[in-house]
Amino acid sequence: MEPGEKLVIIGCGGVGGPASVLSRKLMPEVEVTNVREEKRFIVR
Repeated sequence: MEPGEKLVIIGCGGVGGPASVLSRKLMPEVEVTNVREEKRFIVR
């Protein structure tokens, strides 16, 4: 991907979470957004 592009990852249950973390590490110039659904919001 080129600098300034946006990457949207849908879901965080299976591979979405690790994919977003790895994407941010490998491509810091790309804006990564993770879309997820939670019934209860818990801050850890």
